[in-house]
Parts: sequence; C-alpha cells; structure tokens
Amino acid sequence: MNRTLLSGGGPTLCPSVRERILSSYHATPSYVRCQKQSAQPLSRQRRHQDCLPCCAASKGSKAGKKGGDQGFKGFGEPSKAQRTLAFDQDVDEEVQASAAANNNDDTDEEIRQRPAYQMYTDAGYKAQRYVGPLSLKHPEGEPLPTLFTSAPVLPGELLALLPALGFVTGGFLQVPELEDLHAAMMEECMGPPQRRVLDILDSLIPPPAASTSTTSTDTSSSTSSAPSSSTRRTPFGPSQPLPSLATLDPKFWSSRGRDTSAPDFPSRRLMSLLSRAATADDSQDAACMQARHQKPLGYAGLWPELSLLGHSCAPNTSQLVVADRLLLHATDELPAGTPLTRNRVGPSVMAPLSVRQSAVAEYLRDRGVEVQEPPEEEDAMARYEADGSGPAEEDEAEVAARRQKRAERLTYACRCARCRLEAGVSEELRETLEAVFNWYQDEVAAVWSRANQEQDTALLRGLLKDCETMVVEVEQSLAGESSPPLDEEQKHWLRASVYDVYDLLVTLDELVNQDGSDPLYLQTCLQLLRVVLPGSDNHVEVALKNETLANHRFQIFTELLSRERGDRGHTKSDRKKLAALRRAADEGSETRLVALLMRYGWLSQETMTKLIEGLETYMEGLEQASAMEAQGVSELTREIEVEGVRVQIVDRLEVSEASRVG
Repeated sequence: MNRTLLSGGGPTLCPSVRERILSSYHATPSYVRCQKQSAQPLSRQRRHQDCLPCCAASKGSKAGKKGGDQGFKGFGEPSKAQRTLAFDQDVDEEVQASAAANNNDDTDEEIRQRPAYQMYTDAGYKAQRYVGPLSLKHPEGEPLPTLFTSAPVLPGELLALLPALGFVTGGFLQVPELEDLHAAMMEECMGPPQRRVLDILDSLIPPPAASTSTTSTDTSSSTSSAPSSSTRRTPFGPSQPLPSLATLDPKFWSSRGRDTSAPDFPSRRLMSLLSRAATADDSQDAACMQARHQKPLGYAGLWPELSLLGHSCAPNTSQLVVADRLLLHATDELPAGTPLTRNRVGPSVMAPLSVRQSAVAEYLRDRGVEVQEPPEEEDAMARYEADGSGPAEEDEAEVAARRQKRAERLTYACRCARCRLEAGVSEELRETLEAVFNWYQDEVAAVWSRANQEQDTALLRGLLKDCETMVVEVEQSLAGESSPPLDEEQKHWLRASVYDVYDLLVTLDELVNQDGSDPLYLQTCLQLLRVVLPGSDNHVEVALKNETLANHRFQIFTELLSRERGDRGHTKSDRKKLAALRRAADEGSETRLVALLMRYGWLSQETMTKLIEGLETYMEGLEQASAMEAQGVSELTREIEVEGVRVQIVDRLEVSEASRVG
C-alpha cells in the first residue's frame, strides 16, 4: 500500500497553528526545519521556563521510588512537594496570567503552565472549578441545548475544570453501577444548592415523557450532529433565555444564603436524571493517577456541564478524570460560536455510517428525542453507480442533487461533518467499508481465537494476508473516489470507519514479521485516532508507542553504523537512511507532543515527563499483570536497589470481578 500519511497536523490542526505549537515548545516541524523564519508564540500567558524540546523525550531515572501497595511498581507515599496557592476564583488565574504576560518582553518564549494542572501530579492539590469562554445555546431546530464557545479557542486550551456533583469509584478496571452513584448521592443528603443544580439540569435535558416529535422542513446543512427533524419541548426553548453556566455550580446557590424554596428531588427523579446525564468509565486517567501515586479506578460521576456537550463522530474536545475532577480541553482551533462535541456512542464511532447512525439514534432516544429511521427508497443514483442501470444522461447538477438528497436520508440521526462526508461518497465506497467492517465482525474473532489456542503461526499469517487484502480494497476505493475529490483528512475519516481492521493489521504485522514490521501501519492508526478520537487515552498511548519505536529504530541503526563503519565514515546510502530515521523519530516526537497537548493542555517539561513516566509504568504493570494471569501466578517478588539499599517489592495480581466472571 502506497499511502500518503499526515505529517502530524493536518486540516484540523492547520500548519500555522502546528508550527506555533512546536515553536512554543522550542521544536520546529520537520518540513520547515531548514527555514530561517521563526513562528510566533501561541499565547504569551502560557509561557514557562520549563519547556519541552520536541525530540528530547528524556526519561527520568526510576530510582528512588519507594515500595508500597498503591499503583503499579510498588509506589509508596508521594513526596510532600511545596505547593503554590490554589486559585479560589476563576478570574484570579486569568488576571495573574495577564499580569505575568504584561511583565514579559516581546522576546519571551516560555510556556506558563496553569496552576490547576498541579493536580496532575499532586494528590494533595484540590483544583477549583473553572469554566472558560463558554455559553449555553439552543439553536433553532436542534433537540437539546448545547455548550458553545463564546471566544476563539486554540488546541489544548482548557475549556472547563469541573468538580463532580456526585461521584463514586469502583475497583481496578471495574465500572461501578449507576445504582451505586444514586445511593451515594441520596445518602449525602443533598442540600438546597445541589437540588437547585439538579433541577436546572433536569429541565435542560428533560425525561422522555416531556418530549414531542415535530417535523421540520429545514434541510439545510448543519454543523451540529443532531437531526433537525426531531426537537424537544423544554422549559428553555430557542426563543427563551437559558440559564447561566454559573447556576450549575452549587457554590452559586450557597452564596445566596438560606434557601427554603429549593425544589425537592426525590429518588426516582434522580435515578432518571442519572441515566441520561451521568458518565462512567473503567479507569480514571492512568498517567495522572500513577503520577499522584494513586491507583486508577473505575468511576461513575455527574458533571452537569459535560452532559450539555453535543455528539459528533469527529469530536472537538477531549475529557479526562483525575480523582473526582473532570478536565475538558479543545482538540481543534475553534472560532467563537462553535458547538462543543464529544463521542457519545463509544466504540461505534469507529464503525461505518449505518452503524454510527443507529448508535446515535439509540442515544437520542434514551434522551427522549424521537428519531425514526427513514424507509428504504429506490435510489436511481445508487443503481447507476453500482451497475450502470440508472439514468445515464444526468448532468453534474442533477447528480449532485441526487447525492444531496441521499445524504440527507442516510444522516437521519447524526449530521456531523464526518457523517455528511460519508453519506456523500459513492455507493461503491460505502459498500466497501461495510463489507470490510462485516468481515472483521464475522470472521476475525474465530480465526484469532483458534490461532491462540493452537499456537498456530500459519493461521496468523493467513489472517495477516486477508487483512492486507481488505486494507488494499479500502485504499483502492479511496483512490478511485474522484467526484468530489477527497483530501487526506477526509480519507482518514473514511478509513476510521474500519479502524479495527487497520489496528488488526498492526497487531498481526508485529506478531508475524516482528522486527520487520511496517511502521507505516502504526502511523496510519495514529492519524485515524487523531482525527476521530483526538486527545483520548488511545490516542496518547499509540502516539507514545510510535515515538518509542521510531527512536528505537534510529538508535539501533546508529549503533550498527558505529560498530560496522567505525571511523571510516558513512556511505551516501547510510547517510540517507540515517536522515530518514532521524526525521521519523522527530515526527514521532511531534505527534506525541500534539497528542499530549490535546489531552492534558499546555504543560511544563517537568509535568509532562512525570505523566509520560506514569503512563509507561501503568502500561508495564498491565503487561506484567497479564503475564502473571496467564501463568497462574498471583504474586511476584523482586529485589531492587534504591540509593544503595536493597529493598524487596511484592507485586500482587488484582483481577476485577468482571474479569473473573468472564
């Protein structure tokens, strides 16, 4: 497969912004490395003297970590580092940042880390609530109110830092039940401020009984993912004022004194609201929790603002949870008035259009939005594209009109840019994506399981060949799509509809070919994650893996040349390969930097290094736990030397109840 891959940025992170990001971290993108011009700093108030060089990626020594029973690798009690004062009011941080920026001269090129990010590595630091330039709007024809940007936003900018209104943890890799969150919130005897917030949130996303379905004649292209054919009846309509985001903070109501008129919020109503607005996952952010010397646990929580984000199959925000705090970051350059979106359909976001539409429709129905799948219609355009039996004399305008009509029918639940693109491509391309997706769903699991049970590499080789064939079919269909022509970003959106096949290709290639595996396969998966799940934990993990392998290949070849050539100098071929490997290592560092920025925001070198080490430690622990489980071993004893003292560490295997049942 001869594919042109994105060079770190792409349209969602345009070259100018990308150059400014890398320049802010004292790193220049490889494609302008030889140019003399310098990029402007992205934001002076985010400068700090601890900036991370793009291609450094230095790993600190793991010595000095004390034994204990928290987290992986025997992390003990965290060191008591001196902390700066927490900001009590949101405006204080912005005022201080502005003052610091004004005190710096025009040549200042340093990254200033937000004080709130101290919580990434300090378990004793309690970051206060912060809401950035956001506003709540209910556009005409949209089913629910949504958060919008009220000012231009850059990638990596913190949009909100939210304490949970209700929060419970489960076990390791174990999601607590929604009933656990419900019980915890009821037991805490919710006071008037909490009941006020819950009442407002319940009115913004009312239960299904309060909804009605109407028919809209508006068929205009919308940037929102919600269908314009389904609307909701809420106390806050498009023509009525929406509540301020400040009213979703219990402290807003606490400051008003004694409140005897706060509405009651009985158990059944709370359970109904949690089923529509709560968020749950099997792990808090692993990198941060490891850096805080805490175990990442599954959780269920209620963050009112998070439930007001819309859905998109190519979202523009990332979320992470540290302790009971949720941090929301922008993953793209967003102008003022842009709706904020997140992935609401889980793994289905990596599926073809029809699967995604069904998943979004189910999500909307759970929220009381009535969505009806359109009946199958005879599509002359589809017949013509498939077998030439349709109208052959149509001009370009008629073809475009037919495609537009078909696209509107296919995007009955979600009309995000990615879905509109996939609905507008040829029927042949969509059928190819569906066929490849179905092959993975129907055939791969059985062959994979049999190969593992029989330890049969021949089966893996055959599966690798089939997987390569499927990917080639997708690539050929993409190359043949010329009306309209697709740019590389759009091709990545379409490839992401069969992401599991590209991911399987990476796994099989590494198992079968090992050191001879093709690095382009992993880089393709990285780019697909960047455009579909930007700033997700998967995006960061794959970016770190890609950088590690690129650096490893560069180091191995450098050592090989040193042994074989010595002082005799390098040949032209050696220099060419060495330059290519160095360029790949630099690009790997750049893509890793972009992934971390999209997830964690603008960090100092010290904080970023700690997070990288924490994630690496976590991944090593998972691999070790998997090996122990496969061997039937529950404990491993190791001896290490810490500052000249021999210490013994016992690693205990912990398996969640869900894993035992499985």
